[in-house]
Amino acid sequence: MAVDTTEAPAVETPDAAAPIADEPLTDRPDGLDAFAAETPAANTTEASRFHARRRSFVIVAIAVAGIAAGAVGVVAYQQRFARSRSALLTIETVPSGLEVAIDGQNRGVTPLTLALPPRAYEAVVGSGSDRRTIKATLAAGAAMVQRLELTASPASSEGSRGVIRVDTVPSTLAVKIDGVERGVSPLTLDNVTPGEHDVALASGHESLHRKVTVHAGETLSLLLTAGVPGQASVSAGWVSVVDTPVPLQIREEGRLIGSTESERLLMAAGSHTLDFVNPDVGFTERLAVNVTPGKVSVVRVKVPNGTLSLNAQPWAQVWVDGTRVGETPIGNLVRPIGRHEVVFRHPELGERRETVMVTALQPARLGVDLRRKSQ
Repeated sequence: MAVDTTEAPAVETPDAAAPIADEPLTDRPDGLDAFAAETPAANTTEASRFHARRRSFVIVAIAVAGIAAGAVGVVAYQQRFARSRSALLTIETVPSGLEVAIDGQNRGVTPLTLALPPRAYEAVVGSGSDRRTIKATLAAGAAMVQRLELTASPASSEGSRGVIRVDTVPSTLAVKIDGVERGVSPLTLDNVTPGEHDVALASGHESLHRKVTVHAGETLSLLLTAGVPGQASVSAGWVSVVDTPVPLQIREEGRLIGSTESERLLMAAGSHTLDFVNPDVGFTERLAVNVTPGKVSVVRVKVPNGTLSLNAQPWAQVWVDGTRVGETPIGNLVRPIGRHEVVFRHPELGERRETVMVTALQPARLGVDLRRKSQ
């Protein structure tokens, strides 16, 4: 077997005694750079930078959140301030259901209550020859109601006078009409010359002025509240009388303050003793009513019954308010006071429709002759 005697190439080994020269980091391979970047000293520097950046971000975030919260707070405050400084204008009419335009813009029909910025307004109520103009200057945080009783047209009441009723919250304020002191609220002034008048109230150290227009033969009712800084509500509410078969006057301490022909009546908040009266049917009822600020207090007035006697020639079947009650003659039929519709019907002579007023004063009687044609 032959043996290879060729010498292997010599391998150089470093001299253990020779010193190793330090090489600059910048001259080291990328792998060493990456390794050197992960050394403890480098990690400490980078961590400091990271925490500094995080603190800056948190500070900026807190600042932005604070600014946003502040902006929201300012807006909410402005909204609350705006609400607290608004004013209430209520327009009521008899009859109700009349259109109301304020500064040329249609805002609804009476009775109407609007929250408005404090300033001067011109409201047009109704249309055509029955149109009325109301001028109102609203104070911040105050309320004003104008109630028009359109009982007569200007043409039919030429030369007559009007009526102004003034009620206030608080009460017992001095009232001046066109600069002349006329008493304290609540106040009713008869025989007022038709036209524009200045109503002034003394409230503390200032005077509240309201321009009103009085029409001939009409009654203008005002309820005015003085503004209270920082309060959005006013010390007034409404009274609504429901289910009354006859119109009733509403009086307080002898003063006529309205009627049940209005859907609701604005009154000062608190306890009131009201008289509901209809002299034509002989009815009077006194009730204690508590008015809650900003709410409607519903009042039901119980009216008594009266009696009704009905007869027809030669005879007839009878319906009262749509309910059959028998054949004539009918006596002492009990019905609530008020106006009722009666239908007499005969198989050969046809039918006749009449109305009758039942009162508490005396029995009502109604008779017809179906053999004669109604006029």
